[in-house]
Amino acid sequence: MKSPLFRPHFFASALFVALLFFVSACEEIPPLIDFSEPPPIDLTCSDKGKLAASEFSKTNTDFVSSELPEAQCKMVLIEEFSGVRCVNCPAGHETTAQILESRPDEIAAVTIHAGFLSEPYAENKEDYVIEVGTSLYDLFQTIAVPAAAVDRVKYEGEDFVSLINRNVWSGKANERLQLTPPVNVYTNFEYNPSTRELQVFVRAHYLKAFDASEGHLMSVSLSESHIVDHQLIPVAGGSSTVQADYVHNHVLRAMLTPASGISLDVDRVAGTVIDRVFSITLPDHWKVEEMEIIAFVHDATSNHVLQAAKKHIEEQ
Repeated sequence: MKSPLFRPHFFASALFVALLFFVSACEEIPPLIDFSEPPPIDLTCSDKGKLAASEFSKTNTDFVSSELPEAQCKMVLIEEFSGVRCVNCPAGHETTAQILESRPDEIAAVTIHAGFLSEPYAENKEDYVIEVGTSLYDLFQTIAVPAAAVDRVKYEGEDFVSLINRNVWSGKANERLQLTPPVNVYTNFEYNPSTRELQVFVRAHYLKAFDASEGHLMSVSLSESHIVDHQLIPVAGGSSTVQADYVHNHVLRAMLTPASGISLDVDRVAGTVIDRVFSITLPDHWKVEEMEIIAFVHDATSNHVLQAAKKHIEEQ
């Protein structure tokens, strides 16, 4: 009598199951976003980062407050470099979008079009390259796109501030999220729809003292999302095509400071408050309801971002 293990129908069934496993194992697995150990979600993070427009001085003012606020949750800044002729940049955009979705109240992101792959096509509605974006591209030693500077830190083992490997962006952001910022940063605005003048208010409230030799800078950027325009994208078979209705998000439109920031050259003791005001008249084709302010304080020597704040603009 033959053993059941050698029955023809049993062997065929086993072979079929093995083939199914082999085929499924050969399916392409998309790159993983390394957020395996995120910090505990603090549901108060969004509240800690807010001040009403009426609470700002609305003039360039420095003073010392007798009360120290609670430290904000760390907000991490991702500056992603991109270009409309970059076939891999849509994958970079997706990576940034996933990180933002994971930590919406603790990640600020801006997309900077710069480098030789950012030259617009004849069909593009406009050129998204601006001078300050090119300055940042050079400052962070960007050698290719997509790339991203995460809190402007040059991490151990990396050759440049701009990280070419998009699969490490979330892990680096996660490292920075563990920090407690030494300064709280707040931002808000007033907008006049008839003149399209935007006034941006930024406050840095120091929670600890800094020596005068430790210079700090403040930078403010303005971005726009949901811009529909041409972008090179990959297609099946390893080819590419230009998509006319690609949706560009977080595109850097302007900086309200120089690319290097403005100096915060005041005595900084615990409780020091620095209020700064910035103004811009928005061009007619910018959609104000799709715009976001990102303000941040960074170290003048290392350029590391100490803390950032963001505010979506809505017509008032």
